[in-house]
Amino acid sequence: MIKTSLTDKTILITRAASQARNIINLIEQQGGIPILFPTIEIIPPDSWEMLDKAIDGLYIVYSRDN
Repeated sequence: MIKTSLTDKTILITRAASQARNIINLIEQQGGIPILFPTIEIIPPDSWEMLDKAIDGLYIVYSRDN
C-alpha cells in the first residue's frame, strides 16, 4: 500500500454537514485542508400525501443514510 500525504492539499467535501465531521477530521489529521461544500440538502416534504399514495399497497419500504 502506498502512503501519500495530504499536506497542503485542498479537498472539497460535498457531503451534508451533518455527515462530514469524520472525513474532515481524517483529512486534517493527514495535513489536508478540507472545504465543506454540501451539494444537496435533504428535507422533509411540505406534505406526505403524494408519497402515501405512491406506496399504498406496498409491503416494504427501505431507506438508508448515505
